[in-house]
Amino acid sequence: MELEDHLVVFQHGIWGTPAELSNIANALSANSPGKLRVLLSQACEGSTMDGVSAGGQRLATLIKEHAPKANGNISFVCHSLGGIYARAALRVLESEDWFTASRVNAINFVTTASPHLGVVEVGSFWRRGASTLGKVLGGDYMPHWNTVSDLMLQSDVLPELCDDIALRSLGRFERRAVYGNLDDDMWVRPCSALLICSQPCFNEELSPGHPHELAVTTSEILSGLGGASLSDFPAAHHVEVRQMLEALNTLSWERYIVHYPYKIWSGAAHAKICHHALEDANNDGLATVEHIRRSFLVGARTDEDTMSR
Repeated sequence: MELEDHLVVFQHGIWGTPAELSNIANALSANSPGKLRVLLSQACEGSTMDGVSAGGQRLATLIKEHAPKANGNISFVCHSLGGIYARAALRVLESEDWFTASRVNAINFVTTASPHLGVVEVGSFWRRGASTLGKVLGGDYMPHWNTVSDLMLQSDVLPELCDDIALRSLGRFERRAVYGNLDDDMWVRPCSALLICSQPCFNEELSPGHPHELAVTTSEILSGLGGASLSDFPAAHHVEVRQMLEALNTLSWERYIVHYPYKIWSGAAHAKICHHALEDANNDGLATVEHIRRSFLVGARTDEDTMSR
């Protein structure tokens, strides 16, 4: 019997290359030999600064070129900005009714350290610098810097990725899983990576380098969102952050936080969490890759699988 066609799209982040996610790709391929078709996306290589929408459009085009056959499957594993590119591409595909027309099933949507709520959660020093860059270098004057404007919430791009079309595309997936760093990540902090209202606190020390599932449901987040202070975000962005959280948490998410101990803060956790093939020389991200491998669905869940979870 012919195997199902399951395309797994790997999308790198800002200033990245397709090779950076090869460790995860190799682990998934080895775990399911002959069952997955790996696509290390080159759609945005060398062009990660011209805006989320531009990158999403390129990725959507690439997906259509490599599309699974009818009744096949598609999954995404994305790092950092790559997760936002994937959401933008999915919105494009949904607006074209691509999933219905192609009869492709959406299975896994996985992101590691992706700034789903932008990067305004970072400290004021870094935020002011990035905000200035976005205002001065973004827009029609220098469009190749539009990504900074988008991530600093100086455009409507990220809020648009929370509209009905975008949510409908994400809702097609059998599972949605987000991984975020507890600390030592310069640009993507826990709230933005994990779609939560405030930094998580733990009564016991987390096992270093191992994903820890957050015991919080979307209904709990939504019920507390109205009174949430959103103190990790600047007040000027509370309205849009609250709206994005409210929209994205109408969907269910698996949320995993990872702690990489450090002596001197360096931001290195951002590369460790995806076991970056070029920057994680000490293999600190092995446990996260193993977690992604074990939880990855090769095919659609059966009713029996659903009942057992």
